[in-house]
Amino acid sequence: MSFVRHSVAMRRRAAMPRTVIPCTAMLPAVRITVATLLLLLLGATRASAQPGLAVAAPDTVRLTLDRVRQLVLTSDPGYLAAREETAIARGALRQASILPFNPDLSLAAPGTGPTAPRNPLEVTLSQEIEWAGQRGLRRRAANAALTGARASVGNSARERFAEASGGFFAAEASARRLDVMRASAELGRRLLEAVHLQLREGEISALEANLAEIEAGRAQARVISEQRLLVARQVELKRALGLSPDAVVMIEPSTTDADSIAPSLPDSLVSAAIVQRADIRALDALVGETVLRAQFARREALPNLRLGLYVEQMPGEAGLRYGPSIGFGIPLWNRNQGTTDMLTARRRQVEQERRAAVLRARAEIVAAANNYAGAASEVAVYARTVLQPARTNSALLETAYRAGKLPLPTLLLLRNQLLDAELGYWDAWLTRQRARIDLESALGGRPVDDADVQPLSTTSQDPRR
Repeated sequence: MSFVRHSVAMRRRAAMPRTVIPCTAMLPAVRITVATLLLLLLGATRASAQPGLAVAAPDTVRLTLDRVRQLVLTSDPGYLAAREETAIARGALRQASILPFNPDLSLAAPGTGPTAPRNPLEVTLSQEIEWAGQRGLRRRAANAALTGARASVGNSARERFAEASGGFFAAEASARRLDVMRASAELGRRLLEAVHLQLREGEISALEANLAEIEAGRAQARVISEQRLLVARQVELKRALGLSPDAVVMIEPSTTDADSIAPSLPDSLVSAAIVQRADIRALDALVGETVLRAQFARREALPNLRLGLYVEQMPGEAGLRYGPSIGFGIPLWNRNQGTTDMLTARRRQVEQERRAAVLRARAEIVAAANNYAGAASEVAVYARTVLQPARTNSALLETAYRAGKLPLPTLLLLRNQLLDAELGYWDAWLTRQRARIDLESALGGRPVDDADVQPLSTTSQDPRR
């Protein structure tokens, strides 16, 4: 029955009219499709033929040294919090410019007793006035505090620049080391294939084959370890830049191989750099502020004048009586004696802190210059006498072994030595870059624009109002 139905369906389909499409009408579409496929295959072949070409996703953050420092100024929450110090100091300056005392209005009305109609009505309007220059001293002290706040923010930028730059170079060094270890692991894989073939043919012993297996496993373990270190360093770098740990970053190769800082610095340059360091300038401003606040405390002990207008209405009189009122406090007990002593001691303390900071800065400069000179010399030795011969020999090892000119144990020993030479170069490179950052930071770091010191929410209000 099913066969009959199938036959009927086939006859009905055969009886239906058919539409014939000429082959010549299909040729353009086929040509376009084939050409498109060829282009896609060619592009995929070229992309696969260039494994070193990194294609970043649209949301990838490309990091250079300049970009790292820009992100510190605009995205690091710690530095953004430090920038608010200038806004706080501006608010204190604005408050110091305002008259501290508001007018005082007092009213004395008649009582409710039987003598109330005979009591006068008294109204007094008074204003306390600073006459001994207290407001000027207060403003000068607040200005000194604002200068110190700007210097403190600049010092925070200097420290965070050093931290983020060090993290950038550490991540770059890990990426370079990872490339070296991957190349070594790939060489070990190819050698292991050759070893297995020689073992089957009886050309080498099982002991030598096991040795090759061990070295191949060690190479893979080194790759995994360096990948873990790279991820950890990238996470730390993203934290220093205010980025999410999940953000995708791409470390651009740095261009700071050329030395631009002399390892030996004249004493005059060191002294000038110390004076211009932000932390020293912040302490200088703090000394000035403390001196001014001590002067203000002494001046504040002088009594202020209270000037006013006295108005009185007597019972039974149609007019009002006017008259001036004047008053002042008597500095009998409180003359800010303790405050003056405290600020005087505070000034001496800050002066000693400044001396300690100068000695620390000089020691930092000397130590950083010495470290940088040594690290730069080490990198130069690696680049001149170790790195290039090691890279040349690394390319010849596999060829020599396959040609039977090199026994397997010697090959593995030489390969590990060449790997140590390559990794030693990048360790020395990282040490040099970190020493360079430390020396630059010890000398004061890169200058920060005034706009990058102000908080992002700064308004155009005049602090003198």
